[in-house]
Amino acid sequence: MIAARIRGQFEPLYDPAAEPLSEAVLELNCHVEQTAGYPLYGAQLAAAEALRRRLQHAKLGLLIAECGSGKSKVGSLALQAYFLQKHRKCLHLVLCPSHMTGKWVRELDETIPNSLSAVVQSPEDFDALYAEYIRGSRTVFAVLSKETARDGYMRRPAVRWSVIKRGFICPDCGSVIQMEFVDCGKKTLVDATPDYFRTETRSNRKCDCCGAVLWTATTAEEQSEWVRISHVGYVHRRFAGQALKTCKTTAAKKQLDELERNPNRFMTARGACRRFPLSTYIKNKYRDKIDGLIADELHQFAANSGQGDAMGELFAAAKKCIGMTATLINGYASGIFYLLYRTCSQLMQQDGQAFAAQSHFAREYGVIEDTYTVTEGGYNSNRRAVKRKKRSRQRPGVSPLVYSRFLLESGVFLTLTDMGTELPEYEEIPVPLRLPERQQKAYDELEHAFHAIFKDRSREGRRLAQKLLSTSLNLLMAYPDQPYGHKPVVHPVTRNPLVVPQSSGAPDKETEKDLRTMELIREKVAAGERVLLYVNWVRLDSRTRLKCFLADAGIRAEIMEDTVPPRGREAWVAEKLRQGMQVMITNPGLVETGRASVRTPYFV
Repeated sequence: MIAARIRGQFEPLYDPAAEPLSEAVLELNCHVEQTAGYPLYGAQLAAAEALRRRLQHAKLGLLIAECGSGKSKVGSLALQAYFLQKHRKCLHLVLCPSHMTGKWVRELDETIPNSLSAVVQSPEDFDALYAEYIRGSRTVFAVLSKETARDGYMRRPAVRWSVIKRGFICPDCGSVIQMEFVDCGKKTLVDATPDYFRTETRSNRKCDCCGAVLWTATTAEEQSEWVRISHVGYVHRRFAGQALKTCKTTAAKKQLDELERNPNRFMTARGACRRFPLSTYIKNKYRDKIDGLIADELHQFAANSGQGDAMGELFAAAKKCIGMTATLINGYASGIFYLLYRTCSQLMQQDGQAFAAQSHFAREYGVIEDTYTVTEGGYNSNRRAVKRKKRSRQRPGVSPLVYSRFLLESGVFLTLTDMGTELPEYEEIPVPLRLPERQQKAYDELEHAFHAIFKDRSREGRRLAQKLLSTSLNLLMAYPDQPYGHKPVVHPVTRNPLVVPQSSGAPDKETEKDLRTMELIREKVAAGERVLLYVNWVRLDSRTRLKCFLADAGIRAEIMEDTVPPRGREAWVAEKLRQGMQVMITNPGLVETGRASVRTPYFV
């Protein structure tokens, strides 16, 4: 009944069982077969046709497909198939993770005929590519990494404190900046306070007297009156003490305390650099000249971050956009809030969602856990009990209304099983192991020591437990892999040692886990296979120990460090394979393409 009702209410734009593919999609599929040596599967062509039809009616089309289902070819084919009906050549953008730029260039060369693809890293590169597009007759794809698209200068307040006028003055006209103050429902103008310039807003962006911009660019080497404090915003050196009274973050309190004691000390603006943001440059100069945008790994732009803002700027500059991801939502309603506002702000406003009210969206479409305390009423209370709200936190869960109201009309879903072909077998096999008796005894002593600290229910004990919770978890998780070389856990105030980990092993001795790992690797190498070995704990010496053990066994192993730049990691792997690498040891975060990293059954 429910399925029949859904089919009656929601009619798909394209039914592959009843409608043929368009000529543009079939033509591009023939080109893929000629260049890559294989055609696309029927399910992939159906997804491309559905996306093409979606772009005929709206600006945005979403491709939600599993890892390995060919999203790059399907998305680029659908975008080009739509524009084949309108233009002989087009200018497109591709926004993707930095280590995927080279792969995107290859995919586009195989998919789009008579095209030019290039990686763009600066405004000069984009200008040169656009000049080539104007001169030639080919479709041009500019491939941008999500990090390069947003890297640029930071903005700080340009207003100065005037001792004579006792207020913040405009850098151009010298007038005192004022702000609105609400008193008993009446709005009045008063001199601006330091908190008024914590972040850039519409109200503090320009001077009311002369119209000059009150914010300017800053660099890491610059020394100004304003200092950027994490989790607080910009703080004036003269008023660091006022900000310290209302600050709640430990790290920010430390910075503000240092600034109050030494107002003239140099504090660098981390992340600031001398360059103009590439996404802002493209939006301002090429707004009406960008035909299409492909946003790869769309979920990485869902946060209220600089990279998310870069995607929003490029989305505003393009005429059509295709977003691609395997995991659109992270399980929480707030995880898609900013993404929806960047791609379908009109629907969000019609639904009554304000950009500054993410919590309202999470409460309406997600799961919120409210914790209350109930106390008995006093002798003069007219209630038997008084209920007070103590805490609210978000829990996993998203309402189906999010899909029906915002995503269903624009989404095309594709899975590996839709291909209709037999896939290679994949299986994850957990291997349980026991700790040696000496190491197990030392681990139990650590666990009991932390339990004794956490059982103290006094006020000071609860504070100490809260500060040591992260330290205890990290130590107890790392100790089985490295039962030696750990520093004592000290009191955060007195610095007295509270827990002293005992060394129950040595770096040159193989544990049972190492022996089992070596056994698996020997089997695969003997069969002529190569092994990808994931090691999550990079701050331990697990990677170097494993490499030494493999070298002693005559197996060629290499470690991919995070110092290898993302754009060069694919070339690094190819070079090491050419040199005879049999085992590659790396952290899974270095080779991930989305939330799901490259799958392998061998984990350490």
